[in-house]
Amino acid sequence: MAATGPALQSRPRRDVFGCRLDRLDDNRRIEAGLMSFNRRAGAKAPGPVATPGNSDLYLIGMSLQDGHKRRIFESARSTEYDFRRNSVYVRDMSDPYEAELNGSFDFTLIEIAKTDIDDIFDGAEAGRANELMPAIAKPDALLGAMLVALFSGKGSARSNRLFIDHMTAAIGVHIAETYGQSRSKATARGQALPNDLLQRVRDYLESRITDEATVDELAALCAMPRSTFLAAFRLATGTTPHGWLTEMRMARARELLQASTLAMEDVAVACGFDDVKEFRRAFATETGVLPEIWRRVRLS
Repeated sequence: MAATGPALQSRPRRDVFGCRLDRLDDNRRIEAGLMSFNRRAGAKAPGPVATPGNSDLYLIGMSLQDGHKRRIFESARSTEYDFRRNSVYVRDMSDPYEAELNGSFDFTLIEIAKTDIDDIFDGAEAGRANELMPAIAKPDALLGAMLVALFSGKGSARSNRLFIDHMTAAIGVHIAETYGQSRSKATARGQALPNDLLQRVRDYLESRITDEATVDELAALCAMPRSTFLAAFRLATGTTPHGWLTEMRMARARELLQASTLAMEDVAVACGFDDVKEFRRAFATETGVLPEIWRRVRLS
């Protein structure tokens, strides 16, 4: 008889959001027409969460308590966010997502199908909005209060249904007004990022040249969905945000190499590199020579 395999038997079951079911103390769902509301809470840290990015949904997550942190991984870098009470995130579930969740948690998760966005925005009279802009750990006390009220409804099934319909309509208006974004508003696919937004991105990257900014942060800075931002950025610059940041780091490196006597290790740190080997490799790729040789030639 074939072995069932203890590793397979012990693998924890997860929901569609990647949450371990055995760590959920509260697991409720409210179906409300164009939106679905999910309450997820637990005293134990949820641990790692990953979704493959194959869902045609928007997901809005609202933290209903303090003390939750999550490290979000993107490419080869990661950023930790502190989700306080009434902190919200908005993400496109067609993008892959990976995060390490720490601390107890109490979240309400709102699912909205992209095919229903227009109906929600029409009901809210949100003009030409037809997308949701991304957000990470954004304070939104009004949405938090409405979601708490939604899950605390009491009374008969009929009165509850009317209450849910009323709250869902109010939540839809709030989402449309706060997070709605029109592609025609300088975010249309095939349109380059405007100069003012490009400068905003440059200023942000320069202020964090030694840190690791994420694409989601830059997209939120420009009030654009991630995929729209990346396309608009490439049209405007001919490169990716990471490529642009590397060019900025190399420009700073050349300034420091020519105008200072800093050791190579210190130049690397000042330009946002984890170690001098990584810096030398990036500099040689950019200029064709090692930084020591570049400095020697320039100063000779």
